[in-house]
Amino acid sequence: TENLLTLAQVRQRLQISDRTVRRWVTDGSLPIVRLHGHSIRVRERDVQRLVQEDLRASTPPNDVA
Repeated sequence: TENLLTLAQVRQRLQISDRTVRRWVTDGSLPIVRLHGHSIRVRERDVQRLVQEDLRASTPPNDVA
């Protein structure tokens, strides 16, 4: 079974602002899962993917001599 997180859980785990999490959702960087009513969740694997992509983008390439 998939591990689903609330936006608050994502914010707490990554120690980022609510605004940042909502921006990721709005721009499609972080896909959401709609539950009953207005509840939304995100897949933990999608959060991990986003973090890994960010780490790769911010790590300078190694110079090979």
